[in-house]
Amino acid sequence: MDQLVVVTGASGFVGSHLVVALLKGGYRVRLLARGERAKLLERTVVQRHNRAELFTITDIATDDLGPAFQGASAIFHVATPLAGRADVRTALESAVRGTLNVLEYSAKQNITKVVLTGSTASCRTPGVNDIWTGKVYTEEDWGHVTEEQVLDGSRDAMWIYSATKILAERAAWDFAERHHEVDITSLNFPFIYGPFADGFPTPQPSALGANRLLYQLIVGEKDRPLPLQLPPSFCDVRDVATAHIRALQIPLAKDVQSKRILVSGGYFLWKDAVDYLQEVRPQLSERLPSTKNAPTPPGSPSIISNSRAEAVLGFSSYIDWKRTLVETIDDLLRAEKLWASGTAKA
Repeated sequence: MDQLVVVTGASGFVGSHLVVALLKGGYRVRLLARGERAKLLERTVVQRHNRAELFTITDIATDDLGPAFQGASAIFHVATPLAGRADVRTALESAVRGTLNVLEYSAKQNITKVVLTGSTASCRTPGVNDIWTGKVYTEEDWGHVTEEQVLDGSRDAMWIYSATKILAERAAWDFAERHHEVDITSLNFPFIYGPFADGFPTPQPSALGANRLLYQLIVGEKDRPLPLQLPPSFCDVRDVATAHIRALQIPLAKDVQSKRILVSGGYFLWKDAVDYLQEVRPQLSERLPSTKNAPTPPGSPSIISNSRAEAVLGFSSYIDWKRTLVETIDDLLRAEKLWASGTAKA
């Protein structure tokens, strides 16, 4: 296979797994990254794979991406600002303008296939507490937010993150309605957990993404209270990578937004996770919170429908939460040793 594809955010958690899966699938992959992350990729992944090449960018929102996209048959736009990692205006610009810049240069380069990495956060209005109402989210659900709300200075990091995902995806579909020549698929996931990608630098504790939520289960005094229960839906990062590659094979749809797809591996509660770790990793017992007197959820968890993922992507089987949990925790324990020795590089 000589098909060249581009991955933005190639040094990140999802991007790195996608790069690994694409290389295994025989694709040529152009990795887009910035600054020191680009240098790390050059010294690691790119040196080890003759089908991987690096293109260093400065800003996904403002760069001329023509040279980066030249010769490619498809673009995977994975890059996204993490919650709390940038100021509010920068996060908004990176999410919305970054997405539009990718789409505009895809059209200029006559690239007809673009796969966007989205979030199921775009399905609900930020601040609406419907976690325990038993709602089933589908592709018809959208959150509602304005740029003025994002910039008014009164919102927390997770609110801002959710709002930027809504606005970025809305902007993408508005673009799609005007540019039918660009075939867009938007894949929307809940919290993404999983082990780190083979061959990529191990991230520092400050760059764990959603995996920090699992890490908090093993960091702290024994028998401390459980962390605050967040929306319990998840998807394993390896399933996320598979979904992206399957999206390449989806034929052009008459209904533009029919390729907005929600993908979830199910759900689990922190109590379930800690109880399972006590069972299968008893050596961690001194590091785990107590599940005694754990608060009972006030209702049935809201879940995410996979019906379109199954119909369009052919996804009917997912990595279950127990495997995701244990393999992620095991990798975090390995990472701790690298952090302690100072040999982790990302």
